Amino acid sequence: MEKRSPLRIGSVAGAAAGLLFGWYAGIFLLIPAVLGLLWGWMLHKACRVKNGFLLWALAVQAGHVSWIVTGFIMMSAPPALRYAAEFAVVLFGLIWLYLHPGKKPVMFLGAYQISAFIMNALVLFSPMGALAHKPLVVHMVLRLVAVICMFGALKEMRKAGGR
Repeated sequence: MEKRSPLRIGSVAGAAAGLLFGWYAGIFLLIPAVLGLLWGWMLHKACRVKNGFLLWALAVQAGHVSWIVTGFIMMSAPPALRYAAEFAVVLFGLIWLYLHPGKKPVMFLGAYQISAFIMNALVLFSPMGALAHKPLVVHMVLRLVAVICMFGALKEMRKAGGR
C-alpha cells in the first residue's frame, strides 16, 4: 500500500476547508480573495519583494484593505470615518513593508493583525449564518492568513540572514 505524504494530506485538507469556508462566506470572501490575488500578481510583477511569504502577506492584507475601502465607498461618510484610523495604520504598515521589507514592519503589522483579530473575536456574537456573522468571520480569517504569511516570512528572513 502506498504511503500518503503529510504534505499531500495537508493540501487536500486545506483545499477542502477552503471550499467549505468559501461556500459559507460566499461573496464576502470572493471580493477580498479576488482583490488579494490581483495584488499578489501586481506585486509579483513589480518584483520588489523576493520573499514568497512576504509577497503573500502583502497581497492578503492589501486585498483585505481594498475590500474595506470598497465598503467605505458603499457606506455613507460618517460610518466610514470610524474606521479611518484603522485604515491609516494598515496602509502605513503595508507601505513600510513594501518599501523596507524586514522584521520591524512585519512585527508592526503582525501586532496590529493579532490585536484586530482579538477585537473581532470579542464582537463575534451574531448567530452563525447571519449576514453580520459572515463578513466578520472573513475579516478574522484574512487576519489569520496574514499572520501565518508574516510568520513564514520571518522564518525565511532568518534562514537568509536578513533583517
